[in-house]
Amino acid sequence: MTRPSDPLLAARYTARDRLAAEVGGQVAMRAPDHPEFRAHVAEALLAQGYRMTGFEPLDPQSLSIDPAASVSLGRGRPVFLDSPAPSRERPQAAGLRALDFAECGWPALFEGPGPAWALIDPVCWPDALELLRDRAQGALCLYATPDADRQAAAPWLVPLSSRDPVSRALMALAPDRHAGICFQSQAGAMALRAHFRRYTMAWLPGREAAPLYFRFHDPRVLSDMAQALEPARFAGFAAPVRRFFLPLSPELSLAAHLPGDPVGPLDDPATLQGRLVRLAPRGRAVAPGNLHVTEAEFARFDRLKRERTAQSVARGLYRSLGQDKGPEACLEAASQAMRLGELHDMPSRAQVGALARAVLFFGADFADRDRRAAAILEDRRGLPFQRKDRLLRWLAMALGERGGAVLAAPALRTGQG
Repeated sequence: MTRPSDPLLAARYTARDRLAAEVGGQVAMRAPDHPEFRAHVAEALLAQGYRMTGFEPLDPQSLSIDPAASVSLGRGRPVFLDSPAPSRERPQAAGLRALDFAECGWPALFEGPGPAWALIDPVCWPDALELLRDRAQGALCLYATPDADRQAAAPWLVPLSSRDPVSRALMALAPDRHAGICFQSQAGAMALRAHFRRYTMAWLPGREAAPLYFRFHDPRVLSDMAQALEPARFAGFAAPVRRFFLPLSPELSLAAHLPGDPVGPLDDPATLQGRLVRLAPRGRAVAPGNLHVTEAEFARFDRLKRERTAQSVARGLYRSLGQDKGPEACLEAASQAMRLGELHDMPSRAQVGALARAVLFFGADFADRDRRAAAILEDRRGLPFQRKDRLLRWLAMALGERGGAVLAAPALRTGQG
């Protein structure tokens, strides 16, 4: 805990956001030592979307500190002597302007100007394999392999009609199964297969020698892809497609931007049955090709993924504790936990979930007020999942001391995650 008698410390910092924009300036705070000062500065920058990249202690006597700032000094929070960052447009805003999207229902898929198709994911819908392997249905596996296990993990291209078994089963699925994407196209089956096979792998910045499997056939990934890729590159991906149709769920990043009645992250997926997002790019397209993700595109993908992780954590909190805490408290706890997760190298869904429970019960400054929790977060000898497990045990103990042990029970899931 910072004390009024702590010395005045000053530093010069640099920081970078996820779109590689750099800022820098000078900062001052009363703190017992520079490690604690540095931690407070890093956390304050994270709250504004920046990761600190440099921290250089300065002699406070060399700074000209505005007397008005002295009121804030000594309260345990850094005072930025230069504005750390201007407000900026959200990174996906440009992508949204390049998209034509709206809500529709299943009939729109079958009433369009072109035949209806789907790319089905058996990983999310294992029961579909029997239907998809029926050659009478005309389904094609995008992977060129006879191996049954690999085919079970591959996207399948299948023509749809309003009455065939695959279409009826697909329309009956819960929207949060994320079992595939639908689209309209005049192209033939083999041309579509050849086109989409280019996108089953992606090359990420700095990892060009080791491409990764890319799950663009997951509605959540396609929703992100439409916003993260440069508009002309997404239009190239969509070249043979007239319109995409994605089952609407709270996990689609486009759901919050729908005209009219947008979908909130805590909405019940069951209430979205039968609702779709109709999606198409606007503007020119570059020639389709293998997906080599640029640094800027990767940063946008990462930002959207982080938002979805925070929303997933908030949904978990709301399902187990929403009646007691309320939706806004669950969303705010998840948001604060994401910042703490980045500060303390605990970025996974399970690790952020443990931090969010601690924030929900004890506030975002729980580690400042309990040295046992602080020791867990600051122990860099332990792996992130080990610190997560220790934090869950601390949370159960702390709630027990407060007489609320029963509320900790949903959090007590440990292991590598």
